Amino acid sequence: MSLKTLKRRLKQLNLSRRASYAPMETLNSAIRTELNGSGQLLGYRAMWQTLQETHSLTVRRDNVMQALRFLNPERVSLRHRRRFFRRSYCAAGPNQVWHADGYDKLKPFGIAISGCIDGYSRRLMWLSSGSTNNNPAVIAQYYLQCVSNCGVVPARLRTDCGTENGDMAAIQCSLREDHTDEFAGPLSHMYGTSTANQRIESWWSIFRKQR
Repeated sequence: MSLKTLKRRLKQLNLSRRASYAPMETLNSAIRTELNGSGQLLGYRAMWQTLQETHSLTVRRDNVMQALRFLNPERVSLRHRRRFFRRSYCAAGPNQVWHADGYDKLKPFGIAISGCIDGYSRRLMWLSSGSTNNNPAVIAQYYLQCVSNCGVVPARLRTDCGTENGDMAAIQCSLREDHTDEFAGPLSHMYGTSTANQRIESWWSIFRKQR
């Protein structure tokens, strides 16, 4: 029996490897939850993966595609036309989120730059250059010196996943361990991709253009 014949027989008998798919009501409810947050930017493939990983739902991708067309037709239309949707950045106030990153474009000339910016006010918390910005001890020293001079610890610190940020992330979580707000302890530091760390990445563009 060929593979094509086998698949046709299985389809005729309504047999599949996964028979316990989540009902459409549960699927629609989970998608509505995601659409209230960053999930509104996801296509049906990314939404299907999110439903599996976050909500532990076993669903068909075709059903996810149909549900998104029904629940979020405007964004589906924009994605179909390949039009980007500009997102807005929100921060509760000063020192709510600090964005830290390194700038490597001048490394061929022996200048390794590290910077950090406040997400709300866009104030540069530190901008330091040295022989390296890959040493965790050097980056942690920049952070501790800034916290000491400003007399304040940010509610959250956002960095990329580079190993140079490990010590700084540990110090941030340690300093916020005894706080009682929603971002206390381990939640006070957030890893993310460099492209999504938009405040500091945007400032690097300004830095480069204005020299």
